[in-house]
Amino acid sequence: MGPAGCPYHPDDQGCGDDREIWRGLAVFVAHHPVLAPTVRPIDAETLGLARGWMAHTVRELRAFADALEARASQGDPATPGSAKAVALSVVMMCRAFIRNWADARWSTPAQVLDFNRDVDMLRRMLDGLASRELPS
Repeated sequence: MGPAGCPYHPDDQGCGDDREIWRGLAVFVAHHPVLAPTVRPIDAETLGLARGWMAHTVRELRAFADALEARASQGDPATPGSAKAVALSVVMMCRAFIRNWADARWSTPAQVLDFNRDVDMLRRMLDGLASRELPS
């Protein structure tokens, strides 16, 4: 272990950089796309509105995941527990959401409710990550 006790950087090289990456990650994640539930579909018109919002959310989240991945992929490879590793995990979660909801055109009212639940979970996860204290 390095002088500061970092198990991933024996000479304590890069640990200070990781704190900067954590700060940048927290700011970036705090400005994630608006992840809000859509309207509860009660007729064909509201189902159409819900489907449109779902497609919009997927597009916004795809752009967010692409930007986060580009940011996290710069420089050295991610080490376990590092800001880069966390960022890449967030990208994987976003990509899973995108895969699940990429084609909202045929979503049923029950699937819209599932979408709303998934959006709420993802938003809480991103908000929680953005509000965490930096590792010491």
